[in-house]
Amino acid sequence: AILTHEAWQLACDMPQPIRLGHILQHVLSRIDTPVIAHDLLLGRMPETIPTPAQETLFQECLRSMGGALPPAFTDGGHETFDWETLLQIGLNGIHHHVRDRRQRARMDHESQATCDFLEGMDDLCDAFRGYARRYARAACQAGLTEAADALAAVADEAPETFREALQLMWIVGLVTCCFVACNPTLTFGRVDQWLYPFYRRDL
Repeated sequence: AILTHEAWQLACDMPQPIRLGHILQHVLSRIDTPVIAHDLLLGRMPETIPTPAQETLFQECLRSMGGALPPAFTDGGHETFDWETLLQIGLNGIHHHVRDRRQRARMDHESQATCDFLEGMDDLCDAFRGYARRYARAACQAGLTEAADALAAVADEAPETFREALQLMWIVGLVTCCFVACNPTLTFGRVDQWLYPFYRRDL
């Protein structure tokens, strides 16, 4: 919440999609990347009881943002994502698609709203991929080589193994539920269908 508040102060005058991208970049490039010795998938949000000073700061941040997450976060939950496409082309593939689409939008002089949306998407992809790389480095330092390799792989390529596919879905879900959604009711959909090809290839 404190990192979100810092970013919101810097980005509050930007259009909503760009503001969202900037806030997530700020948060995901600074938030802790905790690792526990037996983690198989990386990505957790440790729960701690705040000190009185931290609680005071937290309440000040909430008051400043109107009592909830900042207006950039318009996500109300009760949704699913296109997990199938994410698993097929990965974060990197989505990022390339967004950048190609941005270039076409500029060349075709599309609306400012479209350009803002695509710029925000570009920043979101950067934020997710950067967070995945940071987490992979933290896991590597903790000696979790296989978990680190899986997360580093999905930061830059489409998943190839069952573990990488699970890791990609988890890191996207974690960020959405912990840092974006006001009401984190995200469904992973038909994971049996999306993950079966990876499972079968691994066998």
